[in-house]
Amino acid sequence: MRQKLQHIDKLLPLTIITATVFMLHFEWVGHRYFENHVSQLTIAYIGIFCVVDTLIGIRFLDVCFKNINQRKYIVRCAAVAVAFIIPIVYAIFRYNSWSTEEYNNTSEMISLALQFIVFKIPVFFCLMIIIINNSTKNFVSNFKYYGMLLMPFCIFYILRIVTCTYQTRGELLSVGEVDYMSISAIALTVFLAIATDYIYNNQIKRFKPIMVFMMVVLWLTVLYSGTRSMFLCGIAFVAIILIWELFLDKRKNIKKALLPICITLGITIFSFAVWSPSNSGIMLRMNNFMHETSRHDIEVTVDGAFSKETGEMLQNAFIDYSVANNTPYSESLKEMRDIISSGSDEIVKLTDNERPVAAKFELNLNNRITLWSLAVEEFLKKPVLGNGFMYYQNKYGGYYPHCVPLELLADTGLVGTVIFFGVMIFVLIKSITAAKKNKGILEVVIISLSFIPIYLLSCGFNTNVRLVFTLWLLIFIALNENVEECCYDK
Repeated sequence: MRQKLQHIDKLLPLTIITATVFMLHFEWVGHRYFENHVSQLTIAYIGIFCVVDTLIGIRFLDVCFKNINQRKYIVRCAAVAVAFIIPIVYAIFRYNSWSTEEYNNTSEMISLALQFIVFKIPVFFCLMIIIINNSTKNFVSNFKYYGMLLMPFCIFYILRIVTCTYQTRGELLSVGEVDYMSISAIALTVFLAIATDYIYNNQIKRFKPIMVFMMVVLWLTVLYSGTRSMFLCGIAFVAIILIWELFLDKRKNIKKALLPICITLGITIFSFAVWSPSNSGIMLRMNNFMHETSRHDIEVTVDGAFSKETGEMLQNAFIDYSVANNTPYSESLKEMRDIISSGSDEIVKLTDNERPVAAKFELNLNNRITLWSLAVEEFLKKPVLGNGFMYYQNKYGGYYPHCVPLELLADTGLVGTVIFFGVMIFVLIKSITAAKKNKGILEVVIISLSFIPIYLLSCGFNTNVRLVFTLWLLIFIALNENVEECCYDK
């Protein structure tokens, strides 16, 4: 019976890829057969993932019973996992009165709690299984089967973008209800796992040609989707491999690392400098890579009604007013518009011609510079202890800064941020020490650290499964006291 349960280990990569992989195939192949395919597909792929959760949970219990001597370690790790839901529970009660017509804080926080149960608890099960069973190598190696599963779609995706002869302004980057970011996240995760396994696994000789082909196709998918943070993760992967091989591992695998590095850098340089399809994300999104950090989009927001100087002054005034009020942004916005419409110069001085348009102005919360500016100002308002767990996300209608360090500063202040990063530096050092003893641990650590650009430019602290995987992985490795006996191959 236990030998049969070991087959469940092949499902463990899904805890990082998440249920999006199911939605991807449903949407690509079968969405035309659904009358209301959005809701039905959502129910379908979440339902299937719940089945996967159950199977992984059964496997976790099997591992626990087989390794009963590790119960103290499992309990410590479980306590760490449970601690991550405390901010969400806190937010449910604290921000209950902040619900508005535009954003229901209570229902959104409950939704995050349910997502924690469905998508993040399986991550805990997965990590316990691979660490206690010392099967991190097998975990990474199993990603190649998901790469094979994704190949038909990725080839279709690339060919569709390459062969399209008309300008679509990005419509080809998404497939039905599956947006380009989800497609890129799936392809990137599998690419990193296959590339890492290619370098450090000596038992994959018969798979090498297939793995090389998959690396090329998956990286093209990441590039053509145009997701900038995912692209930077690939560059971070190359940097981490080079640092490890040149400075930490005495160049033991540098020759094997050259091929994945050349694939990543070679395709990237060719796509940016020589040629890429006109409808690819490289041309449509990454051609002006830093556009969100070069302007606030003020002229778009106010329809060109102001000079640049007046627009910036208005935007800064709106930021200052929103930050000063400890109320939801939607309420502050309404107050600001009423003040401007009344003819008052309390917020900003305007001419009679500018005032009617200014009364319709709102901050562009889809722009990272605006989100970062709000986070910095919220931090400066209470720099020591911060404003409280999940304050930013609840105040600004579900938006988060798209930068984990800034989110921590705004919510927990210097005290919380220093404690968090102090702990993470400590567990990272412990993980690097462990990685030197075992290539399986090395592989999962490299994959996890390669996602750092996402944490800096894209995700929120409570909204990303990969962030939870990275944090828990490093902490669980550091918590293990019997390193050589339990966690690592000799």
